Order: sequence, then C-alpha cells, then structure tokens
Amino acid sequence: MVMAHNYVLLWNWLDGSLINSVSSAVSCILYSARIYGNTIENMVVASGTVFNQVLLWRLLGSKEEDCVRVNITLKGHEGVIFGVRFSECLSKVCSVSDDRTVRVWALPEDWTGQYERVVLSAQLVLFGHEARVWDSLMLKECIVSIGEDATVRLWSYRGDCIGLLEAHKVSALLQ
Repeated sequence: MVMAHNYVLLWNWLDGSLINSVSSAVSCILYSARIYGNTIENMVVASGTVFNQVLLWRLLGSKEEDCVRVNITLKGHEGVIFGVRFSECLSKVCSVSDDRTVRVWALPEDWTGQYERVVLSAQLVLFGHEARVWDSLMLKECIVSIGEDATVRLWSYRGDCIGLLEAHKVSALLQ
C-alpha cells in the first residue's frame, strides 16, 4: 500500500501483519501512486506528486540513509499528477494531470532501477480534455483517458485523438 508521503507498507493479507515499511528518499505529498511487479524483488513504485512530477523507485533500490533513492524523475506536467499507469512490459509510463494533459514517457530499455536520479521528458503529450484528467489506461492499440470534462478519449500512439465518448455531466449530482 502506497501512503500519501511516498512510503510503502507491505502487508501479509492472510494474517494482517505488517511485513515491512519502505520509504522513498523524496518525502512529498502524493496525489497518486501505482506499483508494478509481483514480488518485492521486482516491484517498482510510480509516485505522482503535488510538485508536477512522477518519481520512479524500486522497493529494494539503493539506500540513502534509511530511505530508497528515487531512480527516475519524469518532469513536464504543469499540474499535480492524478494518475500513473505502467505499460505491460514496463517500457512506458503514462501520467495524467491537473494540467489537462496525458503524457507518455519511454523508459530506458534496460531499466532495472539502477539509475541515479535520471530526469526524463515526455515522449508524447496528449492535449484535448477541457478539464483535469483523472485516469488513463495503456492498451496495445491505444491509450484511453477519462477527464473531469465528462469525456473518455482514445489516443493513438502517434498522438492523435481517435475516439471521443461524451458522458453525462454529473456536477449537479455531486453538490
């Protein structure tokens, strides 16, 4: 479980016991996080920060005092990060933000988390939502995004909006 100040609690769900607590060397408030991997040895955390960045770090990464170093920083958003997704093979990360964009980041081919604070720029910036973007999903054929503007958009990996579904406006229901 990723906590709001960029640390992870590892639980044994069978008996409810805490196995371990792992902190990132960058302790900041998160708006989103995602874990990729199925063992502690290969788990990667993507943390979406209030400082418009995505931080990538491994649970068993290099230590800096009692914390794990951030390996890769993804910079380029102009708003807080509301969602982060990994591609199936960990070659890309997709992030969505308050700045109304969806960004796709290509990770180095041999990425094993051994990098020392590499900063990457987005490979693709998708703009079309008229309000904040809440989440995304990377499929083989396209990227799907959903926004506060009550739209679902389908994007090609070339950056074209190839589909749009307008949903019912629900703002009055949320008041």
